[in-house]
Amino acid sequence: MQQRSIYQLGAIIMLLGMLVGCASNKTPLATTSNISPTSQPTARVYPTAWPTATPYGESSSAATPQPTALPSSWPLPPTKPVSVTEYVDLLTYFVNAQPSNREQLARLLTGWAGLSNTEPTKQLQGEQYRNVDLDNDAQAEILITLPAGYPQMLILLTPDSNGVYQPYWKLLTDDANGYRIWLVRDLTNDHKPEIVVLNDSCGAHTCFELINILQWQAADFNSILELNVAYPTITWADLTADGTLELIVNRGKVGSNGAGIQRKQTEIYAWDGERYTRSSITPDPIDSQHPYWQLLDGFAASANDDYALAQTLFSAASNAQAPYPAIGLEANDIQLIMAIARFQAMYTALLTGDQATAQAFYAQAEQSAADDKQWSSEFMSTYKQTNDLQAGCEAAQNSIEEGQYLIGFSYQHRALAIRSLLCGRLP
Repeated sequence: MQQRSIYQLGAIIMLLGMLVGCASNKTPLATTSNISPTSQPTARVYPTAWPTATPYGESSSAATPQPTALPSSWPLPPTKPVSVTEYVDLLTYFVNAQPSNREQLARLLTGWAGLSNTEPTKQLQGEQYRNVDLDNDAQAEILITLPAGYPQMLILLTPDSNGVYQPYWKLLTDDANGYRIWLVRDLTNDHKPEIVVLNDSCGAHTCFELINILQWQAADFNSILELNVAYPTITWADLTADGTLELIVNRGKVGSNGAGIQRKQTEIYAWDGERYTRSSITPDPIDSQHPYWQLLDGFAASANDDYALAQTLFSAASNAQAPYPAIGLEANDIQLIMAIARFQAMYTALLTGDQATAQAFYAQAEQSAADDKQWSSEFMSTYKQTNDLQAGCEAAQNSIEEGQYLIGFSYQHRALAIRSLLCGRLP
């Protein structure tokens, strides 16, 4: 009879173990980048004391050897995780075990980082964890990000009415380079702090930083900006004096031979009431002095019907003098750029009725050894006969062989067909 009771008790324990195992594996670990990030509170009620050194029924002999920097009673990361909630559970149990553990999170996460086979590509600003008050209730919550090599997630531990921390979490990306908590501050003037986290990744030549801004609302994380930029310098300022802060991003150039012609720029992202959106782009003033960018900026001005600015830019490009700002590692045909700019300066002058300026640029083209001598001749001959700018443009375009391009082709910029540029706009 006693032996039968023992068997019954063992079966009950086994059944409970299976139920706990199922509960701990409800959310699978993200393994591909197309998995949608989620934010999940767990369904468990967490105790106020650390249960065991190996909380999932594993024997202590099966655990990964303890790092010498951590006490033997502290938790190790799962050796074979099947759910991101395993990380969440371990950290929640650790924080609830005793109050002093809350101040040991940095040491614990540093120890976990030492067990990872993934090294961060560069040192990011920010912290692995931070005490915050996200809901203005005078009780501190704890924000946590995991080191490089672990699931890239943002964890929030918030105390319940009994002072026991309960977890919420959001998968940010499956990148393995590690997030940092960079800023916790009221950016939108709603009297509640936003959370800014950073992540970095590097290719063969270029490093990128991923900026993610999140709000904690209704027990959920809401992402209001996700931005991936190369070699950025990032600052905040209230540029409009309205109480909200603008994000100012100075983008660097991509460090790759295949990147082609490049230009640095400053982007400003502003709060629109729902999200941070890009409100302006300001190209680097030094890079912009290269005739390639003067030409492209002239086309942009023409597209906005700002013919005065377009004429200024086309004129500057057609009369550019070396040395030119460095804008990329690929060779570029300055003479071809200047030829297109001369033609566009002539055409733009005629659009605005400035016959004298158009004639001056036509005379320059007639003395040129570049391709614009033929284009301009075909254009002006037809225009004088028909008094029709469109007919002149078609004559110039037909004088160009199919497949002639202005360089700049790369994974950042496509090649521009010269035939479509004359009298035209950027495709």
